[in-house]
Amino acid sequence: MSQTRPTICLNMIVRNEAHVVSDMLLGVSDLIDYWVVVDTGSDDGTQDVIRSFFAERGVPGELHERPWRHFGHNRTEALQLAAGKAEYTWVIDADDLIVGTPDLTELVSDSYELRFGSEFVYWRSQIFRSSLNWAYEGVVHEYPHCLDQSPTQARLEGEYYIDSRRLGSRNQVADKYERDIELLQQSLTERPDDARSVFYLAQSQLDAGQLEAALASYARRAAMGGWAEEIFYSLLQRGRCLARLERPWAETMEAYLECWQSRPSRAEPLYEIARHYRTASQFELGYLFASRAVDIPFPDADRLFVDRSIYDYKAHDELA
Repeated sequence: MSQTRPTICLNMIVRNEAHVVSDMLLGVSDLIDYWVVVDTGSDDGTQDVIRSFFAERGVPGELHERPWRHFGHNRTEALQLAAGKAEYTWVIDADDLIVGTPDLTELVSDSYELRFGSEFVYWRSQIFRSSLNWAYEGVVHEYPHCLDQSPTQARLEGEYYIDSRRLGSRNQVADKYERDIELLQQSLTERPDDARSVFYLAQSQLDAGQLEAALASYARRAAMGGWAEEIFYSLLQRGRCLARLERPWAETMEAYLECWQSRPSRAEPLYEIARHYRTASQFELGYLFASRAVDIPFPDADRLFVDRSIYDYKAHDELA
């Protein structure tokens, strides 16, 4: 048990992750006091890899085996099994890799967002006070919420990030995005006003190469209101879909300008316009938009899919 920080229980759901899980465990083993892992049907020895890893290091914990239903159900079940094992529960995926060392000595809030990515940056709630009642919603792209009060939340700042390597068994399936599309469409028949599911339906359609469908879903999400960052990103992706579909530039540019108008603290749509004009050899117009883009500082407060490279150098490259 740690004497310098709150106690932490690692919490995971796994299936056929023997090829990647040890790398992740190496990064967290010195940062946790207990572990609760739920296996949902591995046949590659994942269970033994995890048990052996922690046995060699003397870290106590338990492995449960449960049938798979969907991400929201199984993550909630895993959290319930971890209740009371430590002061905080840290949810992480088997193929994640911690780069750097997060400082866990000053945990006081009820939940903490952790930084994912070094250039393409986003934040996700991953650490939760165990004494509260947490659950996950969503059949895929699930999200946590607290059932019994309004929890306090903070960011875990510091010199670290989590590399979501996309090497787990789920990402080895050729039709992953098509499966996600089917799940999300089924969910939306029951909850058609679920903005998050509409957003990730659009993302999955884009990843599957279904540009026309993604274009419609991004427009649908943007019109639903709600979280401003998700609206912004939907408008940005709508513009990018129009560009890839080679729609008339006036239509694409209008989409990018609508996107920037929705959140003028973000430079991405201006960068996309500047890049278009450069490739079209309309350099004065490109300079006009790039010169505005480089004046926008990195939006530290934003948490959804911020492309740091645009703020660090890409917008400046367009200006040059």
